[in-house]
Amino acid sequence: MDSEEYSHGDVQDLHTQLFVTNSYNKKIRPLVDQDTVLNISIDFHLSAITQFDEQDESLSTAGYLHIKWTDEFLTWNPDDNNGINWIIIVLKSTCSVDITYFPFDAQKCSMVLKSTCSVDITYFPFDAQKCSMVFVVWSYTHIEIELLTQKGFGLAEYSGSSTWKIVSAVSEFNNNLYIPKATFTLNLQRKPLFYMLNMLRLLNREETNCPVGGCYRCLYKLVKCFRCKTCKPRPSKVSNLQSHDNGIDESSGEGNETVTWPDVIDAIDFLCFWPQDDIWKPDVSLHNSYSPFKGLGSSHLNAWILSTGFVQWEPFQVLKSTCSVDITYFPFDAQKCSMVFVVWSYTHVEIELLTQNGFVLAEYSGSSTWEIVSAVSEFNNNLYIPKATFNLNLQRKPLFYMLNMVIPIIFLSIMNIFTFTLPAKSGERASYAVTLFLSISVFLTIIAAEFPKNSDNLSYLALYLTIMTSISTIFVIITVLQLRLLNREETNCPVGGCYRCIYKLVKCLRCKTCKPRPSKVYNLQSHDNGIDESSGEGNEKITWPDVIDAIDFLCFWIGSVVTFTVTMTILLALLNNPDRD
Repeated sequence: MDSEEYSHGDVQDLHTQLFVTNSYNKKIRPLVDQDTVLNISIDFHLSAITQFDEQDESLSTAGYLHIKWTDEFLTWNPDDNNGINWIIIVLKSTCSVDITYFPFDAQKCSMVLKSTCSVDITYFPFDAQKCSMVFVVWSYTHIEIELLTQKGFGLAEYSGSSTWKIVSAVSEFNNNLYIPKATFTLNLQRKPLFYMLNMLRLLNREETNCPVGGCYRCLYKLVKCFRCKTCKPRPSKVSNLQSHDNGIDESSGEGNETVTWPDVIDAIDFLCFWPQDDIWKPDVSLHNSYSPFKGLGSSHLNAWILSTGFVQWEPFQVLKSTCSVDITYFPFDAQKCSMVFVVWSYTHVEIELLTQNGFVLAEYSGSSTWEIVSAVSEFNNNLYIPKATFNLNLQRKPLFYMLNMVIPIIFLSIMNIFTFTLPAKSGERASYAVTLFLSISVFLTIIAAEFPKNSDNLSYLALYLTIMTSISTIFVIITVLQLRLLNREETNCPVGGCYRCIYKLVKCLRCKTCKPRPSKVYNLQSHDNGIDESSGEGNEKITWPDVIDAIDFLCFWIGSVVTFTVTMTILLALLNNPDRD
């Protein structure tokens, strides 16, 4: 659109006509007939899931609402206003750029930015990450604004980081989209020295006391061989971002060519931008907000207004909503979270909520922890206060928890059984049993810290840990009692009837799997006791070590059966989550 078709005075006259002459009042519902219902269309565009706090039962999402309605008081005839198709009124913010004088007037904005970044830990601590910061001129399209650059990503004042090394910093500008985007991409490479020192601790060794072994020598030679083939001197490159990096061909002038979208141009033919606080807008708020109430949008954002009174408002927001968490099938759980928006000061008689696209995921950047199964929007205008509900059906990605939590717990449970394979006389059995008990208790504490403090749902994994902790407690008690039995002497404290029954039971079980023991001790006075020496069954002498061996045999196999049964039952229950695909 040619900016010389109308002057600053024409825009000022239009503003005076709409807001002064017509006495525009943003506190009044924008309808001539106040008895009719105002239709408001709401779509939610999700950008990212920034955090899902299971303990606080809250979901943080980044996105924006696409809200549209018709303001009957903001209409004008372009022919009566010197053919004004659109005007721009920008309120001053903390840091702003005057588009009128750009690029002759440059302004610097210093700020701390916190953006989302998908992390790949496959090669940790030798990993490399790629993070991007995407900037948009939110209220303008490619027809009014074109983003360019002179120096792109400047690192002249970068002070460095002790953890990350910047491999490259690239800027990309895309003016072919409806809303122009400027993307600044950082390719980072982790410095692994800290993690090597704290994970391997090989550098603290001295060759005099601990010479390099054959395994490490082979590793050194292997790396040396690889370096000969892959490591070459890196030439220093300084890339000056020219106009061709932005997709602009200066010779042909194609970068300055306006992209023609007939449908879009028709839709915004008579367009006007106004600051959102200067016009009436519905007081849309998040009904199930976790944080204190905060109005949508910001004072420096603009609303789009057609000459027919059609208004479009797109407030970007980081929303933190409540979400009831069901941890029964953790880490194979599926959660359903909702964001409920209401027009707080109006009833269903005055406002009706509609939608065109509902829940939009076109700009969703993905999450390394959660997978979106479905995103559904629901609108209920039959309530006293109309509600727009956007439901997210999430499914957890269980790989991290399987490798770092579930599998170690199963290994500890298996190791717990082998407590009774250690000789009782070694003196290490009690410390081994107590160590395993403390290890399982630590995992139980870690899982308890991950879960919300409620009693509505019981996690199968927490139940499994509780059972394993109980079994480990029983094993510790049995181990301590065995040490006491081991110090008894048969002359002062003979083996009682209960222990004899345990010994005979184990002997009976072993007869099916083991051969009879040939060595037997007979009582020389068996004749006086009326026992037949030919049979030899009553002459066997049972010692306390024999009883301890019998208890070990019995506890090992009972513990194995119980552990295997409980483990398989819990795993099958976790994998058969009916809410998970």
